[in-house]
Amino acid sequence: MRSLLWDFDGVIIDSIDECLLTSYNAYLQYQGIYNEFIETLEDIPKYYREEFYRTRKYVRPAGEYFILHKAISSNIKIDSYLRFKELLISNAGAVADFQELFFLTRNEFKSKYPRYWFELHHSYPGIKTKWQELKRYFDFYIVSNKDLKSISEILDFFDLPINRDNIFGAEFSTDKKVIIRHILSTNNISAEKLFFIDDNYQHLLDLNGMGIKLFFACWGYGEIQDNTNEDIILLDLDTFNIKVIEEL
Repeated sequence: MRSLLWDFDGVIIDSIDECLLTSYNAYLQYQGIYNEFIETLEDIPKYYREEFYRTRKYVRPAGEYFILHKAISSNIKIDSYLRFKELLISNAGAVADFQELFFLTRNEFKSKYPRYWFELHHSYPGIKTKWQELKRYFDFYIVSNKDLKSISEILDFFDLPINRDNIFGAEFSTDKKVIIRHILSTNNISAEKLFFIDDNYQHLLDLNGMGIKLFFACWGYGEIQDNTNEDIILLDLDTFNIKVIEEL
């Protein structure tokens, strides 16, 4: 049996609004200016929201949202992945601390406003149909930097069934290569029978050379950094199906 590995945010679920609200509240706490929980997107300045949406594509583990908020609040323009990486290197300690605070804030958010929290998420059009179709041909895994509990709860909310043991989130590792090597070794899967879909091009570049088939989700948050890489196949949400995956 072949295995299909899905990234989560930006591939299955659009969670950008929840991540904005959660990370914004966490950042206010981190800066010591937290008064009360910011509940709605409209309570965040419009320019701030737009800049967060524009630069979300650079973030991988949740701690890296710190860089977006630091840049926006300091009027620093992030105009490339290289610039983002420079800020990431110079703020490495803060990013590590912020990640823990981010997940604590998310848990608080879910606890206070459970229904609203779920409603901030949206499945991409047609994903449920593709999920049901592809599940007949592949064993499914989730490989994500999101926390396992949130992934599991959101999949249940959208009726996208998967074996919980096949969900690998931030608790296991924030390095997707580590997760995929674990899946290959513990399940005795050969690399050529493993397919991975992600919307972060850098993640796919990191995995290049492992012998697995790599697909870039063009509908997600990411951008293509090197369209000359023939080992990374571009997937379009409207047209991708089992035939497309098998033929590429």
